[in-house]
Amino acid sequence: AVKSLSKTGAGFGRMEKLSIGNVDVRIILVKNPVGLSRALDYLCTRKDTFRAVFCLNDRINDGTDISWIWDADFDRFADCCRETGSSVSVAGTRAADMGLRLKYAGFPENSISLYETMDDLAESIRDADCPVCVLPNYTAMLEIRERLAAGQRVRYLPFRGYSMLPMLRQGIDTVELAPLPEQLSKYDLPVYQYPSGKYVMHRILKVRKDSVMLYLQ
Repeated sequence: AVKSLSKTGAGFGRMEKLSIGNVDVRIILVKNPVGLSRALDYLCTRKDTFRAVFCLNDRINDGTDISWIWDADFDRFADCCRETGSSVSVAGTRAADMGLRLKYAGFPENSISLYETMDDLAESIRDADCPVCVLPNYTAMLEIRERLAAGQRVRYLPFRGYSMLPMLRQGIDTVELAPLPEQLSKYDLPVYQYPSGKYVMHRILKVRKDSVMLYLQ
């Protein structure tokens, strides 16, 4: 059991850890008051200074009723941030609503940074001087992940899978993604995304005129 647990990794956007340049970023997907309350409990266990970014959209895939944010337990969160010197930011189509929720949770209005676009938020995260914890709902997560990775070298933790042994070892090695070169070559390791949102990496065995052959196991 212990061996199995040691190989457990974070899922897509669920406590997922990225390294954007020199900034450690943790993405914590929140879609309901219980999940948000547990995420806030996790943040309150941290003893370091961090930045919490709440990204709230109200698109169809999210559900247009965002009143659930008022049912989440923010009682200790403002005190935890004051103790660690941590800050909060908001973004998304309903950023103002999340900002209001934080205000009622005890954050002074002038201490809440609001970003009009995900591009502006992504740029600020890349320039952060402390770890960043992003708490988005579903479509906001997809948007901010895409923008954080755009044109950047991104180190993804943890790596999962066995098809790349012995070159890549689950739980030991990390994967750094770089912008796509103009032309792929034999033995390159491209990363592509399934319609489900899952990211997969496979080695190129052969490059053809209009396609490539991948190693699948």
